[in-house]
Amino acid sequence: MNIPIFKTEMNGASVFNAIFFYNGSSSNKSWAFGSLATVRAFGTTDSGLTLGILMIFGVAVILSKNFRNHFIKYSLLTLFSVTIYFTVTRNDYIAYVIFILLMIIKKYMLNNKVLMKFVYLVTLLISSSVLWINGFLNMLIKLANSANISTFSDRFRYLDIVFNQIVDIKHLLFGSQIVPTGDLPIDNSFIAYTMNYGLFFAILISFFMYFVFRYCISNMLNTNYSLVIFLLLYPLISMSNNVLFSFATLTVLVLIIIKKEKQEYSERIQIRKNIIKM
Repeated sequence: MNIPIFKTEMNGASVFNAIFFYNGSSSNKSWAFGSLATVRAFGTTDSGLTLGILMIFGVAVILSKNFRNHFIKYSLLTLFSVTIYFTVTRNDYIAYVIFILLMIIKKYMLNNKVLMKFVYLVTLLISSSVLWINGFLNMLIKLANSANISTFSDRFRYLDIVFNQIVDIKHLLFGSQIVPTGDLPIDNSFIAYTMNYGLFFAILISFFMYFVFRYCISNMLNTNYSLVIFLLLYPLISMSNNVLFSFATLTVLVLIIIKKEKQEYSERIQIRKNIIKM
């Protein structure tokens, strides 16, 4: 109905991130498009993008569990899928489609864990070096323009403008405390953390995300596949959006789930062996 339940502005300042959408453009200011704009579903999060990520995670959790009541299972899947649609966020749409496709080829991917690690690492490297690969960027921009996605090139134009604000190597390595604003967004997770905390910290975070993914791949049960595929979405979405905080939080949750279920599985196997010996 395009009516936010929560206040979108406090003391004249916008609270949420680009929840108003109209004709290919986004804004976090209610007056930007007047009554013509669509309001992205944002739930109780800061944006439609974050809500969509949370919903995809919810789908991954549901698919990793053995539901006895199929009505509840498919009702939740439908609810989360409809919510993703109402976020009106292209990155959420693309991520969800990729997630579904990778779920379809589950059997093939489970037999190619090395491929999954390779895809994650390569995509993460591309996402982290997006400012230095102009040829690849120009190809993506041309594809986006041909698909009538006019805002795609703006994301990388803004990144270039922001990056030019770094004054010296010290600020590059240890941060310039430059954060995204409505007028100058930083739509790349690696660049956003480089600008704020420095290249050194951004690299450490990237290593953390990758090695957690490797651990989860190596220790997952077949039932954990959907959770691992959710983690694989991070480097894809982070290329054109700053999603590190939400993904890092959910990555830790996935790590805890996989570690706990692996331990429980090992304990069950050991109990069976002890019973057989008796």
